[in-house]
Amino acid sequence: MNWKDYKQEAKRTWANFSEIHKIENGDLDRRMALLHCVLGIETEINEYKKAIINNDEVNAKEEIGDAYWYLANYELRFDIPIMSKSDLKGGSLDDCVETVLDLSKKVVFYKSDKFWGEVDLCMGSILYYLEDVVMSRRYDKASILQTNINKLKSRFPNKFTTKDADERDLDNERKILEQ
Repeated sequence: MNWKDYKQEAKRTWANFSEIHKIENGDLDRRMALLHCVLGIETEINEYKKAIINNDEVNAKEEIGDAYWYLANYELRFDIPIMSKSDLKGGSLDDCVETVLDLSKKVVFYKSDKFWGEVDLCMGSILYYLEDVVMSRRYDKASILQTNINKLKSRFPNKFTTKDADERDLDNERKILEQ
């Protein structure tokens, strides 16, 4: 699966905050979407690191796929093609995640719009480091993307619902991941 097709498939399972929380303020919806993407990436990267420590390659690939999902939805939600490049000299994936968390705090809680461009750059750096992980571990990116979509289709047959998110069939999802 290529990135363009993946983004369209990932879009199907995006949680629509305006609907879920009855948000009529587009600016607040935008800031909540940023927070969702950034917190999601942070948790998936931490889960990836735990999977590596536990020598669980199946779960490691799943967590990378989930991080890609957040990056894809960031691109779609903000209509900004993030570029896979590292702007942090001597930085690391953890540095990028920490930086984007801090910037997002300023955008969301301080309502400071001057940091949006830096957030975009950080997202590009996170994509860069994520793709570096995929290459260095000799993972097949297309397969990771397809497996992630297959898992999400099982979890959310039509689109995101809170009920489906809460009532996951983890055994079935693991079978999909192991195929």
